[in-house]
Amino acid sequence: MEISQMDAERHISPLHHVSCDYPISTPQGSSVRVLITEEGVSQVLLDWFLAPRNRQKSRSWQRGYAQAFGLFYDFARQRGHVYAGGGRQHEILSDFAEALLCGTIQPDGTDETGLFWPKLSFDVADAHVKRLTWLSDYCVERHGNEPLNPWVSADWAQRLAQFRAWDIGNRRSLLRHIGDRQAAWDRAAHSRDVAMRRRPRVDPVRPPYFPPQKFSDLIRMGFAVPRHSARGPAHRRVHVRDMMIAILQGAGGLRQSEPFHLYLDDVRDDPRSPGSALVRVHHPSEGKYRFFSAVERKWRVTSREEFLRSKGLCPRHKVGSKHLFAGWKDPLLVREKAGDFYMEVQWFPAWWGKIFWGLYRTYVRDVRPQTDSPFLFVNHSGRFVGSPYTIKQYDKKLARAINLVGVQPVKETGGTSHGLRHHYGQILADAGVDRVVIQKAMHHKSPESTAIYTRPDADKVHRVLDQAVSRQERVELPFLAGI
Repeated sequence: MEISQMDAERHISPLHHVSCDYPISTPQGSSVRVLITEEGVSQVLLDWFLAPRNRQKSRSWQRGYAQAFGLFYDFARQRGHVYAGGGRQHEILSDFAEALLCGTIQPDGTDETGLFWPKLSFDVADAHVKRLTWLSDYCVERHGNEPLNPWVSADWAQRLAQFRAWDIGNRRSLLRHIGDRQAAWDRAAHSRDVAMRRRPRVDPVRPPYFPPQKFSDLIRMGFAVPRHSARGPAHRRVHVRDMMIAILQGAGGLRQSEPFHLYLDDVRDDPRSPGSALVRVHHPSEGKYRFFSAVERKWRVTSREEFLRSKGLCPRHKVGSKHLFAGWKDPLLVREKAGDFYMEVQWFPAWWGKIFWGLYRTYVRDVRPQTDSPFLFVNHSGRFVGSPYTIKQYDKKLARAINLVGVQPVKETGGTSHGLRHHYGQILADAGVDRVVIQKAMHHKSPESTAIYTRPDADKVHRVLDQAVSRQERVELPFLAGI
């Protein structure tokens, strides 16, 4: 997961580089990640990010490459003399991978490399080696450099492992009918010179989820305005906006960033269930938007990116400002004939849709300030009044609310924004909802992402086995009593 990778990186301090977002001149006001060393901006990395194939990649994708390249740069600066001459240049990537996996600090606390790296997880180390390999391939393709991780002939075990990995992936693919097994077997005859050792096979566990028995309390009591009289109007006693976002996550299954792409009119009364909210989250740039053009004096339909550009704004997953940024994880979307792309919130239990509709009407009527911003959730006061509400602001309110209902606001308890989405998936699974329906409701592209919610955890396995033992004892004990 990208978040766990970023958490792991915080334990490693850069020695010879810094990395930051730098705004670039585009109509969208985008930014690009740059890595700065004593020699200046790394042109190799900048060219890679701005290559046509990569211009639409996410900020987290850029950040991952900057992390990998920055660590490798530090390693080369500290240890480059070891590989100079003697034909040892090809060993540097292998030793770098080993340093990531094992760390560089000795048991007695010393470190001859001067890096003082803790060991990283297999997933983080493997991701960094792959990033450097692909970046090196780009340099070979463009500049004719020597490859950092060349292709070599694979032995039988490596070839079989590569082919099996392709075969498993092909079975899951919607295009598996065109998968060429012979071509895949031929490709498996070669492997990379530096390949990570095989990690232990683990049983996927359910992600931590917010306790279902606490969710109603969270919405009812967690978002109370501190030190406010209980006699005032309801919309002044609670943080309506933050309640709505929490409901979208815990009872609608939205990811952390998705509510922050909603426009004011993306919520309406559901004609299929009057009095309940119909919420559609449109693709932040490719989704369609219908608005009245004061200049042309007529209704227009255009892409959301074009509409925002006309107002001097840009989609939040492309915005250069770090605090306004809201990611987009490429969920499973509905595509209409008109070219619109969106996903529809599926309430569970269904009555949460009615609660949300009531809160929405209160929010628009009594709470949300008059503003030209198209976004539903905005700041209510201060010098940023009317500007888009940020994920960081919401996370602070959510952590306080979770703490108020007796749950620690940490990942392990499910007491986070992600834990609310996992809560939604878990209650669907516990209610016996079919896995295909859960996949659709959570907007997963892959059924593998949904399967984790239906896997029994250790407690359930223990209960089922205890019940099986009890049934077995009823059969065996009478027989054994006669011995």
